[in-house]
Amino acid sequence: MAEEKTCLPPIPSPSDGCAYREALQAHISALEDGLRRDAFMAVLKRAGEKPSKTPLQARIEEIKFLLEGELIGEHREDVTAVLEGYESGSLEYIP
Repeated sequence: MAEEKTCLPPIPSPSDGCAYREALQAHISALEDGLRRDAFMAVLKRAGEKPSKTPLQARIEEIKFLLEGELIGEHREDVTAVLEGYESGSLEYIP
């Protein structure tokens, strides 16, 4: 009889703080190798030390990064207006 394998959740982006920590904890508990377990525990500890960003905070950072480059081009004015709306709270971010 074949052994049943447990499917572990994928590890999401660290910006998704809660889901990131939960996925890491699931992986840690599934690991049997002590060395790898220690490495995962170190990552989990660092993730716990950093305040997790809300989806809105992560999006604002992404927009600011885009505005620093030349990728936006002719849409810079529109993107700046969206950024100002998110920062002021007059525009709601729906992830």
